[in-house]
Amino acid sequence: MAEDKAVRLTLAIPAGAHSIRSDRDMIFEAISNRVANAVKIAPPGREVSVG
Repeated sequence: MAEDKAVRLTLAIPAGAHSIRSDRDMIFEAISNRVANAVKIAPPGREVSVG
C-alpha cells in the first residue's frame, strides 16, 4: 500500500530505548494497524514515521 501511494516509511528507535516483555503477536498487530491507518490517510509522496 505504501509503495502504491509513494509514501515513505521510516523507523526511528531512540538511543537508550528500553525493551519490554509483551505478546509479540499483539504488538505486531497493533503497530501494523497504526502504520496501515497512517499510510491510508497520508497524501501521496509523504512520509510516515514510526518511532
